[in-house]
Amino acid sequence: MRLRSLRLRVLISATLWIALSLGIGGYAILTVFEKATLRQFDQRLQEGLAVLRVAVATEPQDPTLRMTSPSFSRVYSGLYFQAETEGFTVASRSLWDRHLPLGAPGAIPEQQLVSGPDGQQLRLLSQSVRVNDGPRWRLGVAADLASMETLVASFRRSLSFGLCAFGVSLIVAAALMLNAALGPLKRLHEAVVRLSHTDARPAPDVFPIEVAPLVRDLDRLIERNRRQRDRGRLQAAGLAHALKTPTTVLSGEIQRAAQGRPLDLNAAEDALARLKEATALHLDHAATGPEAMLPGERVDVMATLDDLVRAVGRLYPHIRFDVKGPHQMGLAVTLPDLQEMLGNLIENAAYWAQGHVHVTLEAEGEAVILIVEDDGPGVPLLDRARVFDRGVRLDPDRGGSGLGMTIARDVANLYGGSIRLDTAGLGGLRVILRLPFDAGEHGPATNCAGP
Repeated sequence: MRLRSLRLRVLISATLWIALSLGIGGYAILTVFEKATLRQFDQRLQEGLAVLRVAVATEPQDPTLRMTSPSFSRVYSGLYFQAETEGFTVASRSLWDRHLPLGAPGAIPEQQLVSGPDGQQLRLLSQSVRVNDGPRWRLGVAADLASMETLVASFRRSLSFGLCAFGVSLIVAAALMLNAALGPLKRLHEAVVRLSHTDARPAPDVFPIEVAPLVRDLDRLIERNRRQRDRGRLQAAGLAHALKTPTTVLSGEIQRAAQGRPLDLNAAEDALARLKEATALHLDHAATGPEAMLPGERVDVMATLDDLVRAVGRLYPHIRFDVKGPHQMGLAVTLPDLQEMLGNLIENAAYWAQGHVHVTLEAEGEAVILIVEDDGPGVPLLDRARVFDRGVRLDPDRGGSGLGMTIARDVANLYGGSIRLDTAGLGGLRVILRLPFDAGEHGPATNCAGP
């Protein structure tokens, strides 16, 4: 079964790695200690054999006078020596009534394992020497391996206890470090949970640099969802408002028919056409917005503006349009949304103008500024706020749905932009549209304007 807990997986992996590392390290340390202990054990035998060689050379009648270690005098002490020559054998008192099986050693010291008194396992170092051209001596020094094995066993227990304690401390340290490493993710989860109760978003700057990109991506996702929610509300409200009047007209005509009164076919057809137009318009808008953009997509604002001015100019041939601004200015918006904003502003200006509409495009810091001016009657200062109210027409005698400026403002808001009104130098209304560049960059324009 696959573990879904990241904390548990890391802890298990760390525990296994620590156990493996300490096991290998402990084995290596124990091996080195055993070899060092054995070398020290053999060195002790070599030193004893060297003393015994001197003893038989200087005191051949009684070599025991030179062998003064107390262990040689204590019966079955675990440390023994024996010297043999023709017809004469001398041994340590510790051997008591036992003998060492010296055999026939050579001139070079030889090591072998032999059985000793009291069931001891002895390590025997033996050598054959000739003293002062005299008889040949067979010498041997032996020691019980139990002393070395006891020392190694004691060290093994101490090493095991130390490594276990060290391993537990490492696992605890790993758990603490893991808890500290996963702490930012826990805080991020708590911040996301708080989003259901407040609008406060997690700030990337308060998180470690490894987690900050995730926080920024999450913030963009939240903003994207917010835009989709707001756009859905705006579209629903716009559609409801757009359908209100034609449905009222059709309802009235149906009531007239039910009462036996003659139908106004022109009004019914006009209401039906407005229903179709509103439905098609909002269906088109459903596929646009910042969420529909491709990465790195830019729209050439001036190319789009020229196309819209030509299209509106055909509807208002008596209006003169002046367009000024840099070419190849890329803006991170979708083409339908840019056409929606610019088209509503330009068409509104042409609708109210007496004969002149002036359009200026410029860059200001990290934003694109579009200024649309006309020489029409303008909008009184007290009525300018009402221009953006859904369905409001300042002059009821003139046609229109009252949605153009509202839609332009709502679309601009989706991109972090804004629209404000002022008095134009031509005497009419000045509309200032501000849209930010993507990350403050003038990206290369993609000619998506169309013919």
